[in-house]
Amino acid sequence: MKKVFKTKNFSRALFIIAVVAFSSCEKIITIDLKTADSQIVVQGNVTSLAGPYVVNLNSTVSYYSSNSFPTVTGAQVNISDNAGNNELLTEASPGVYKTSLLSGTPGRIYSLQIVANGKTYTASSTMAMPLPVDSFLLQPTFSKMTNTINGYRVICKFTDPAGLGNHYRIVINSRDTMAIGNRTSRIVSDKFTDGQQLSVTFRTRLVSGDTVGIQLQCIDKNTYDFYNTLNNAVGSSSLNQFLAALPANPINNISNKGLGYFAAYSVTTATMVVP
Repeated sequence: MKKVFKTKNFSRALFIIAVVAFSSCEKIITIDLKTADSQIVVQGNVTSLAGPYVVNLNSTVSYYSSNSFPTVTGAQVNISDNAGNNELLTEASPGVYKTSLLSGTPGRIYSLQIVANGKTYTASSTMAMPLPVDSFLLQPTFSKMTNTINGYRVICKFTDPAGLGNHYRIVINSRDTMAIGNRTSRIVSDKFTDGQQLSVTFRTRLVSGDTVGIQLQCIDKNTYDFYNTLNNAVGSSSLNQFLAALPANPINNISNKGLGYFAAYSVTTATMVVP
């Protein structure tokens, strides 16, 4: 069930509305903005690439706090799979927990258990089988004023296997982060494209000599639902924005009213240099 609660941004919006409504009055009005109880925020990934894999733990804050989200330290974080492998993660830095031995294998189910501040949180995710990238292309875009190249569309094509229920996240990266902008990932399901070739495009301002890479992540439905509702809440699948307060909690797979996500997914990569 999707849970909705008042958060910092929502409360701030109420505050602004109240200020505007009463700005013509001389009387000073104090508005009681209720604060929600602090909740754990989990960001955890296990992939088919070599580890270490990382689980980040933070806490939400109240309206009156700054946008500095406290780390959750001293937690016991464990990841296991349905093949009998199990590892207790090491806290490499405050709130950052890392594996050292665990290996991500497509087809396996991975389970996360966190014991923090007297509470236990669990989550699980199934690592889908990887897919090859059919093609990775650059298509130049032109300035209307000068008719010169002012960037490139980066196009990733891959073929969805027959059978509904496949979900994907495509991530673009470059050394020139300004050239690829804020939209660095897209999510796709095969609900209307079962068995077809899919094409995902990113508009960039890459120039000759830039290196650009693509990750084709085959994700499970829980992970897709998280990114889909995150996208609807903040306008982009940005995990940085996720730590900020949202109008509604993205759908998540963390038990005991935890926030965030735990995802296991396979990855196929492709890289090229802009000519």
